[in-house]
Amino acid sequence: MRKSLIKIVISFVFITFFIGSSCDDLSQLTLNVPLVIEFISEGPNTTSSDEEFFCLSSYEEWRDNQEDIESAKYLAASYWTLEGEDFSQTTPNLRGNVSFSLFESGIHLFTVSFGNITAADYLENPYVLELNESDVQALDDILLNLAGNDACFTSTLNVTNITGDTNASGDYVLNGKVEIVLETEVAL
Repeated sequence: MRKSLIKIVISFVFITFFIGSSCDDLSQLTLNVPLVIEFISEGPNTTSSDEEFFCLSSYEEWRDNQEDIESAKYLAASYWTLEGEDFSQTTPNLRGNVSFSLFESGIHLFTVSFGNITAADYLENPYVLELNESDVQALDDILLNLAGNDACFTSTLNVTNITGDTNASGDYVLNGKVEIVLETEVAL
């Protein structure tokens, strides 16, 4: 009888522990928000660039949760080459030095350069953009002060030392995108 009572008490303690510890507070949800910026850099010269302007509210995941976003921070970034339609098709064998810059209200946040790339290498797999600690901090400082508000950015993609084939118009064309992923905490 005493052994049975001990087994029941131990079972009760374990059941209470597992039930009590499995109930997490569900007041927040972590949501990754991808910011996709597409570029078409083209021209007859061995240097070309494209500039894009965007606001966080342009992205559905941000816009749909904007009022409930409690915090946001940089998570990752990558570059992809895109296959475009006719005129925007990345020209074959395109190689060059690529740099991506991000600005907010005219303030330079960061520039990431990746040199001597072959554009076709990033059709299937991305080039992961390595930001240093101060680059991440610059972007996180902007995101920290948003408190559910919007922010707008200017981004540039520069390509230098371009080699490879040209299209029928004699232009080099690089059709690509940079994807910046933000990690947000959303109130439920």
